[in-house]
Amino acid sequence: MAIKEPKYVLASKLREGGLSYPKIAKRMGVKLKDAHAYVHYGKTRRKVLRRQRRYQQERHKRRMAHLRGILGGRCDICRSTSRLEIHHVNPLNKSGSRFGTWYDTSTLRLLCHFCHDFIGSEWYYGTFRNFRQRQKKELKTIEKSCKYYNNEANQSSDSRRRAHLLKKVTECLSEAQEIKDWLARTCKIKNFKPSTNACKG
Repeated sequence: MAIKEPKYVLASKLREGGLSYPKIAKRMGVKLKDAHAYVHYGKTRRKVLRRQRRYQQERHKRRMAHLRGILGGRCDICRSTSRLEIHHVNPLNKSGSRFGTWYDTSTLRLLCHFCHDFIGSEWYYGTFRNFRQRQKKELKTIEKSCKYYNNEANQSSDSRRRAHLLKKVTECLSEAQEIKDWLARTCKIKNFKPSTNACKG
């Protein structure tokens, strides 16, 4: 059974499509004043939702910055300061309330993107060494892609396509440099046990 759209959503779409209010009223089978009311309510609701989304994003940024400061501002494994993420030791406590893990720093760890990826997929890679090997393969793939995009950009006569390919090259170089830096920082780590927070070098 298809779910019907609310009338204010349908009225807003018809108005954005260029229909006049009398035509909207006729299409929806309502009075003219009701068509005006539906369109106005749709605009107001979109503004409210946009404002709420912006507030939630800003609150999340403030909360993350606060937690990074409390947890030391560095990755617990490789001591990196870039692309830091919050790792929940107990994944079930992601409520965000004051009774959840946001205020209980004993259940939180600060990790970089790569170390966090390893902990999330430890069941697949098994050991930290296997994960490093996978990152080395990923680095080779990115370098091949970078060469391909660079060659295509040099051969392309279209300025827009050339600019797009050069942007791809820049992104690949940046990603490759991040992986190289991470591999250099973790070269002395032989065994990592995230459950006990033990790194043996």
